[in-house]
Amino acid sequence: MATSWGFPSVSSSPTTASTIPDYFGTTTGAPQQMIRLPKVPGADPAIYQQYLDAQGLRSTLNQTTGTYFDALSKTQPVADAAHASDMSQLDALFNPSGYQAGLSDIRARRASALSNLSTILQGDMRRNLSMGRIGGGGAGLSSYLASMAGSEAGKVRANEAYDAAGQQRTDLAALLSARQGAVGQRTSNLDAFLARFLTPGTTAASANSTASSALQQAVQQALLNSMIGVGAQA
Repeated sequence: MATSWGFPSVSSSPTTASTIPDYFGTTTGAPQQMIRLPKVPGADPAIYQQYLDAQGLRSTLNQTTGTYFDALSKTQPVADAAHASDMSQLDALFNPSGYQAGLSDIRARRASALSNLSTILQGDMRRNLSMGRIGGGGAGLSSYLASMAGSEAGKVRANEAYDAAGQQRTDLAALLSARQGAVGQRTSNLDAFLARFLTPGTTAASANSTASSALQQAVQQALLNSMIGVGAQA
């Protein structure tokens, strides 16, 4: 008779080694053999299943990590290209020949456009003055118009210089803000890129640790449920 917990009662007949499934290979065929008696016989099948599950987990982890390593290798060219592009953009941000030079070129073209506009306005005024002289306009009127032309040309030049200075300040502020936000980004990107090469090792170590932990738990349960001794074979 057994208790509700599966422990044999005092009055029950003793269990012999031959009636106990040798789940863990603890007995041998030698005259002196190691005999394992379970504390809770009913728990042995569940413990052994836990042991088999641990073995199955290791096999599954080996397959999944192998698939992952294969995919990681195949995507490396994509990672290389992305990393190179990111670093190129960051280099252009800090290198004077990058975005800084591009902004300077834009300002130069803007200044050139304003200068051309000033030249066109002055040309128009000169033509008007010439037409006035041809039409018999007085010297005083011509002098007045010439003075107006010079004044307007000066205003255009002043506005051109003011615009160029303002745009340069705006560009510089934007560039400094972007650079401050990107400080250390190149190093961080490089570290992340290099860490990718450590991924196979860390992934394998993590999978091995998980499988070993599952196996250790199964073995620990078996030992906790065991009474082991040495006896002579009849």
